[in-house]
Amino acid sequence: MADEENNQEQQAQKLSSSDDQIIVRTEFIDLALPEEEKTLPQTEELSNCPGCQSVGVLTLPCSHKLCLSCIELSRQEMGQDGCTICHGSQLMDSVLQSLFGALFQGEPRRAGVTPQAEAMTFRGVAEETKPYGFEKEKLCVQHGELFSEFCLEDEELLCQKCHMDNHGQHQCCSIQEAVLVCKKLLRSTIRDVQEQLENISAIKQRWEDTVTHIMSQSVTGTQVLRQEFEKMHQYLHDEEATLMSQLNQDEEVKVQRVEDKINKISNDIRMLTTSMRDMENVMESEDIIFLENYRSALKRTPYRAEESQDEFGTLLDVPKYQSCIQYYVWEKMPIIIQYFPVTLDPNTGSTCLGVSPDLSSVFVCDEKPLPDNPERFVNPKGILGSAGFSSGSHHWEVEVGDNSQWSLGVANETVKRKDSLRLDENPEESGDGLWTVSLFSGEYYASPGQSAPLTLRRRPYRVRIQLDWERGCLTFSDVNGNTLIYRFKKQWTGTLRPYFSTTCSKHPLKITEASVTIATE
Repeated sequence: MADEENNQEQQAQKLSSSDDQIIVRTEFIDLALPEEEKTLPQTEELSNCPGCQSVGVLTLPCSHKLCLSCIELSRQEMGQDGCTICHGSQLMDSVLQSLFGALFQGEPRRAGVTPQAEAMTFRGVAEETKPYGFEKEKLCVQHGELFSEFCLEDEELLCQKCHMDNHGQHQCCSIQEAVLVCKKLLRSTIRDVQEQLENISAIKQRWEDTVTHIMSQSVTGTQVLRQEFEKMHQYLHDEEATLMSQLNQDEEVKVQRVEDKINKISNDIRMLTTSMRDMENVMESEDIIFLENYRSALKRTPYRAEESQDEFGTLLDVPKYQSCIQYYVWEKMPIIIQYFPVTLDPNTGSTCLGVSPDLSSVFVCDEKPLPDNPERFVNPKGILGSAGFSSGSHHWEVEVGDNSQWSLGVANETVKRKDSLRLDENPEESGDGLWTVSLFSGEYYASPGQSAPLTLRRRPYRVRIQLDWERGCLTFSDVNGNTLIYRFKKQWTGTLRPYFSTTCSKHPLKITEASVTIATE
């Protein structure tokens, strides 16, 4: 505290060291105070200067407090009457006055309201605003009065004159009531928007799940294609190796046979050459010797070579290795080819049904995340075949085995897939179509048209489905017993697709592989 008093005294001594400065300070006080109050202000030691935050300030005539250093600085910048705080307020009022004059030029004003007052009011509002930045008061532009009512028909704010002039017959209410009503409507709108937002978010999520499922389908399809083509590639490589081996063996046999003939002929040539040389030697001897040896040389039987006969099949069998190779290899390919007259369409299967990679078996599995596309069955739990039939005759066999609950048949393209479909529902009346034979709770049923259980001699382990579209006949029979199970008679007009359904988790339904034959014309 003693240090602060010493600092203050040093500042006062420094300020009083100049006669001009003392005169200026005295004149400043004399000009600002009334005649009866022309006394030096007392120093307040415990107050801080708002300018430099030093301790020990003087109270000015405008009630603002500054230290001696800030008073001197104000005098130098603004003259003898200068006060930095007052100068800032006056500058703000001047700016706001100019701003309001430009904004509301030509607009009606309330009587007695000056631009200076508007600036002061605005400055006060700026210092203390309502939530969301609203002003304290809103005035009617036309009449300059405060808004007091709200027109529910035109949805406008009204003053008393507006109500009397133009809205006397309209339904009006107080601003508070209008706020409640409008907030209620706005809350309802917010709820609607929230519901739309949730629906759109769900749709977005569904499409994102669809993208993920498509990518998963692509990965699985790539693996299956690679495996199947590897099988065919391996088969072709094996066939190529077999044919190349046969060609090499035929080449060795043919070449060896010809080389044996060449060797035999070479031996004959050597023997004949030796015999001819011996006779020439006898002829070159002297006459007496020649005559003595003539008879013995003549008696020698010269070597006679057997003439080689040409044989069929000496050359390679060129057509065997170069004629229609692709066809002959393809003709043998059925031994590795799997053919199913009907395959399954996974995009139509319920989420609780799984499909084998070759699309020939359907089985019950845990619920898995699958996109809820329009083709997919929800109820009943089923799946369709990939091919559709709108003409001709078709048949396929399904191995049901020990499956305890299944349903087989055909379905119309418009069959219900999201809603429940009863077995006794008439497909003609419902606009859909599903014709099946089912095993349920140990009993066999045909639907539609047969409410009572079917009577079968034996339990079928393989069921044949035959569809004659033109004749309007759908037949179910037991393959092992070669007996009829049930037959539907119906003239169809749309496309039919094979239908499969099961809820048995132990035994799948498997489409039987058909034999493949190749015929040429």
